Amino acid sequence: MKKLILFPLAIFLGGCGGEQGGNGNNANASTETLELLDVDDPKVFAEVLAGSRDFVKLELRNVEDEEILYSREKDALFTGWTKVMFNSKQPMVLIQYKDGKEHGHYLAWHENGKKERQSTHREGKPHGRYTIWNRNGKKSLDGEYSDGVKTGDWNAFYVDGSKKFRQTFQDGNFTDAISWKPDGEKCPVTNFANGEGVWATYHQNGEKAEEGSYAYGKREGLWYRWHDNGQKSAEGNYLNGKQNGLWNEYDREGTPYNIKNFIDGERVDE
Repeated sequence: MKKLILFPLAIFLGGCGGEQGGNGNNANASTETLELLDVDDPKVFAEVLAGSRDFVKLELRNVEDEEILYSREKDALFTGWTKVMFNSKQPMVLIQYKDGKEHGHYLAWHENGKKERQSTHREGKPHGRYTIWNRNGKKSLDGEYSDGVKTGDWNAFYVDGSKKFRQTFQDGNFTDAISWKPDGEKCPVTNFANGEGVWATYHQNGEKAEEGSYAYGKREGLWYRWHDNGQKSAEGNYLNGKQNGLWNEYDREGTPYNIKNFIDGERVDE
């Protein structure tokens, strides 16, 4: 069920979505654009929710390293809407599938009823606008996918809605970036253009969160991370965009408490 997990924003920041299926939807994976239902229309939304299937009653299977959704009763590829509900009976996630793959809408909500995510997929790949909101209803991340790769400007925001950073992608390659402190000051450390340079981000309280270098649009060399109290939280190396070698972790008092070893982005058991 890992496809339904809404990952923390930090994961999207470092690298950086879901949907379609039956119930009357007209999405067509063979066309350049998706034909999508107006899920903001209360009547349409009510019909989608009523006709959706509980995700736990379906089955995800790994087929050639790709997760495909099946109907258990028919032992067939699933086409339609799936849902996961909060205990309050309010929707947590609604996803469209076609022939076992996410194709169309991916919608998610916070438990307070505020929208958390709205995005679209085509044949299992993120395609189109991808937006995430905080629990307070403020936008936290917004960008565009094209056939599974990021394109154009991706903008992130602090909890109060102020600008956090802008990343620019061309054909999936990270080419340019600007970041801001929570008070609106342009980051004096970030100096990034044409896929090269230094990148830094900040916590909501203004303390630095992360800093390191990029080469050819990928993380490279020594990177540092800090807790929101200013104490270092981790340091280690990247090689060609993947964690590599020993990574040291520190608690909020700055005391070392863990060492992890990575090879080509994969953690190595000691």
